[in-house]
Amino acid sequence: MDQIELFGRLALAFAVGLMIGIERGWQSRAMESGTRALGARTFALIGLLGGAIALVGQLTDDLFTALASLGFIVFIAVIYYTGLLKDQGRGATTEIAAILTFSLGIVAMRGAMEVAAAAAVVVAATLGVKEPLHKWIKRIDEDELTAVIKLLIISVVVLPLLPNRGYGPGEAINPYVLWWIVVVIAAISFAAHTAMRLFGEKAGAASVGLLGGLVSSTATTIAFARFAREHVSLSRYAAGGIALASAVMFIRALVLTGILFKDAAELLWLPMSVAGMTSLAVAAMMSFAKQPKQDRVIEPEASADIGTGLKFVAAFIAVALITHYAQETFGQRGALIASALGGLVDVDATNATMARLGASGGATVFEVTAAVLLAVAVNSIAKAVYAIAIAGRRFAPLAAMVFLPPLMTAGAAFLIERRLFP
Repeated sequence: MDQIELFGRLALAFAVGLMIGIERGWQSRAMESGTRALGARTFALIGLLGGAIALVGQLTDDLFTALASLGFIVFIAVIYYTGLLKDQGRGATTEIAAILTFSLGIVAMRGAMEVAAAAAVVVAATLGVKEPLHKWIKRIDEDELTAVIKLLIISVVVLPLLPNRGYGPGEAINPYVLWWIVVVIAAISFAAHTAMRLFGEKAGAASVGLLGGLVSSTATTIAFARFAREHVSLSRYAAGGIALASAVMFIRALVLTGILFKDAAELLWLPMSVAGMTSLAVAAMMSFAKQPKQDRVIEPEASADIGTGLKFVAAFIAVALITHYAQETFGQRGALIASALGGLVDVDATNATMARLGASGGATVFEVTAAVLLAVAVNSIAKAVYAIAIAGRRFAPLAAMVFLPPLMTAGAAFLIERRLFP
């Protein structure tokens, strides 16, 4: 490396130590100057020391860097033990931070500078949230901890192990995609609890509905339906979240079709926009309507819903296989059948398939438009059925209010559009 890079790396090693040292110094600002074993200046020098030792090891032998690092760790351990003798209740956070600073100084000299800088920011930020983090940990109950562990197992441990390829007839069964559906439903189920606890019933349901709709309105509907089944007094807020997710679905379907086949989007924009606005109006009515006073005090139980996700995956597999055989049997004439069946579980895949077919000349603009509208309509009806089946019959009036008005307004808008612009 040239001299400019060398000085830059040494400066970064010093800056890493200074950043972490300032945070440590701020935390111990009540102590008198000179009484702190590891202050801001010491941390800055520790970062520079790590960079210097890495440089010497690069110029001589890496064994020097390893031995010097071991010696530094022993030195910090002695400091900690000495302090522990004076104060039996002290923690080891500052000493661990010193070892991290030294290590990042080495990374700044020998590795990627961006990694060293980013890691230093993360360390300083983590050290700086001591009080909020401790308060948050005290608020976590056993159900929430169990739900988080379940989510981590199914997403971080299980999901990466599954093959991301199709199997079976038409390669319709993809283990990675199917398990991803389980993860999404479980995550939305847990997010609904967390958001409502943090932001209140109204804002919590709205935020989950909005973000869940960007991922999957069907999965969001299933998660909220289960929530409504277990917390009947929050059913209206759950319905509002479902309506908001549906509004996002209408807009998302329009944008996806427009990207892949602009001509069809020109026919879809009015019915889809009207349906989306109607769903937004329903969401506002559901979410912000005044609830009976006795229904407002509730502490929802946290849960990462895996069982419901597995049931939905079973239905997804059945629909995927039936759709494959319908297309194989009827060819292009089976497009509408495939759209209807695909809408039972998902809208995006059907929309993308039909839009690509239209863009390649395999279907007319009207056929693509009709297929997309059919998929959206079937998906809305299917979500209403899922919601009632999961949440129970008492959820039926809310489901009707969520799904019927958008479908009716979208159909009316499409008919008016065809009359005015045949």
